[in-house]
This record gives sequence, C-alpha cells and structure tokens, in this order.
Amino acid sequence: MESPAEVTNVFPVPPCFLLVEFEGGREYRLFDFSRRWHKPVFSPLQDPAFFRQVYFDPKAGTAVWPGEIDIAPETLYADGLPVSFPSGTTVSPALPPGAADKNSFLV
Repeated sequence: MESPAEVTNVFPVPPCFLLVEFEGGREYRLFDFSRRWHKPVFSPLQDPAFFRQVYFDPKAGTAVWPGEIDIAPETLYADGLPVSFPSGTTVSPALPPGAADKNSFLV
C-alpha cells in the first residue's frame, strides 16, 4: 500500500493518539495506537512518558520512538482519521502558558 501523502511531522496526543501531519500541513490524520498495543513491538507505547518521545525521522519518513520502534507511513495514512482545522490554525507542540496565540492548536 502506498501513502498518497508524505509524512512531514508527528505530534503525540496522550494517551494513545498520534496527530500526523502530511505534506507540510496540507493534511492531518489522527491515528489511534491503542488498537496496536497487543502487538509486542508496540507494547512499550502504553507508557505515556514513552509514547510522548515520538519524533519525525526524515530518513525513515515516519514516526519513530527510541528502540527503533516505528510504523509505516502508509498505515498512518490509511488507518488515520482525517482531521481539519480552521483556516489560519497553526499546529505545534505544547508551549508554556501564554506562548500560543488564539490560532494555535496545541498537542
């Protein structure tokens, strides 16, 4: 299965969701990892502190955690639910209080 869009960033949304940015913010999908926890490779993701360590690896082109845990971008796209934000919204990691403006969506 080929992903029709390229992953460009990932944001953890505890306890078990991953907000995936495709094509530089042109599209977002919300992926539920709780359906994958039964697989041994993903069991460490049940720890919220570990889950939040996710990062986008440009070489792999997908979400990666320490210990070489990753997931295919095609899966993130196919099984993720489309998410839309109001025009002008910026999606960014959580910031200190007062650092975000009214057009920011913090994860």
